[in-house]
Amino acid sequence: NESYVASIEKEFGIKGLCPGTNIKEAGLWQMLDSDLRHQYFLVLAGEEILQEIKLNEKEIEIKGVPLYDKNGMIVGATFCSRDVTSRNNFEKILITAKKETEEASKAKEKFLSNMSHEIRTPLNGIIGIVDILRDEKYLPEQEENFENLKNLSQHTLQLVTNILDFAKIE
Repeated sequence: NESYVASIEKEFGIKGLCPGTNIKEAGLWQMLDSDLRHQYFLVLAGEEILQEIKLNEKEIEIKGVPLYDKNGMIVGATFCSRDVTSRNNFEKILITAKKETEEASKAKEKFLSNMSHEIRTPLNGIIGIVDILRDEKYLPEQEENFENLKNLSQHTLQLVTNILDFAKIE
């Protein structure tokens, strides 16, 4: 297409190229970059190619396909190209976002693990102290308070455990 022809002219300085031009017959193929020339010959040898090249700050995907006559002989090649710069930039953004998400997930997991440990330790201490106090002499009216304190501590400990288990599953 005309956009691609303009890019080729600008990048390689090839003049006189227009859509549909046979670059070999026009003697223009020698002006191509050696890698592109190699790809051109691969297609003329019967291989299909698909590659990306950098062209004028753009990333271009080139597909080359040999053309055959009715007897199965290669009589030429056709090349199609498309600008994949936006797609590649978007893929780079997605890869970066994925890495950041994974790092954030690891940080969250580490935080939850540390916090659950930091909360569990004092809760286990509270439960232990309640058990010790219940073994000592206390007023009968304190029995209900000790039982409530122990139940609430155990309930809170179970909540912390559940949060940690949920974080691990996630």
